[in-house]
Amino acid sequence: MKNFIKDVVKEVGFKFENYARDIFAYRTKLSKAFTLSEVLITLSVIGVVAVLVLPTFINRTMKKEYSVALRKKYAELTQVVRLSVIENGEMSTWDWSLDYDKFVPRYLSRYINLTGCENCWSVADLPRHFWFEQSAQAAPSPNHFSLTLEQQQTCYMGGSVDPEIAAGGNWGSDVCPTVIQWCKDGDLEGYFAMDVYLTLDADTCQTYLNGGFSSVKPADEPEIVYALPDGSQMGLYKQNNKSVLFIYLDVNGEKKPNRYGVDRYLLTMSGGTITFWGEGESDLASGDYGCSADGNGFYCGALLKKNDWKFDDNYPKF
Repeated sequence: MKNFIKDVVKEVGFKFENYARDIFAYRTKLSKAFTLSEVLITLSVIGVVAVLVLPTFINRTMKKEYSVALRKKYAELTQVVRLSVIENGEMSTWDWSLDYDKFVPRYLSRYINLTGCENCWSVADLPRHFWFEQSAQAAPSPNHFSLTLEQQQTCYMGGSVDPEIAAGGNWGSDVCPTVIQWCKDGDLEGYFAMDVYLTLDADTCQTYLNGGFSSVKPADEPEIVYALPDGSQMGLYKQNNKSVLFIYLDVNGEKKPNRYGVDRYLLTMSGGTITFWGEGESDLASGDYGCSADGNGFYCGALLKKNDWKFDDNYPKF
């Protein structure tokens, strides 16, 4: 009997010990779960971290995308120039007087697929002095005359042109002050003197306004823009007297931000080669063209190429 009671107590004690162990394990398991407040706090932390980290991640992705696209397009345009020079001779021998509708097919679009672009840079967005409309002349004067391109260039380079030489008459000592003023005002036709009607050349005037004749300088925006098959866009500005073609490249076309130094870059074709505007300059950050917060970003392509196509952490345009 004594042994029986001992055995019962032993068995009950064993079961109670197991039950207590199970209850403790269960409560321990429950204690490992998150409460609602803990879950909400965790999600809030994750949200804050995402807000801080996500822009950096997107920025790095965009930089990589722009860099790859620019490098690829640069290589493509380099090949275009080589092929065109092989078939058409050195760029200095090209017919730079041709309008774009003839110049582009002869020297460019035979080697790269270019199409008209409806949603590109719009000339309507440009300052007035970059684009002109010839005014209608109701009753042309018998003394109506046009300066030659050489005579206009003389004016724009600081020289003087005798009106008697220009038009076979004597209406003053120099037509150049009038030529320069009209060009700046965007008026290419008008009465120079009593019954003397004067017409200027728009391309020559535009070249002067863009810094031409004394040095090679780009326009603020292209004169004409084409679309490429990959969605990018290519604008052109031709400085005829210097045999230079400026190429305004937008690597992602219609997509924003449409800012120089980010998705837009400026290149030049001259001397049989293609380079980024600013290559060879010792300081690519200073000045109006500088790749800086204050500059317009025209030098940014040269800076990226110099940095092995990488946007460094201090790059100012992002």
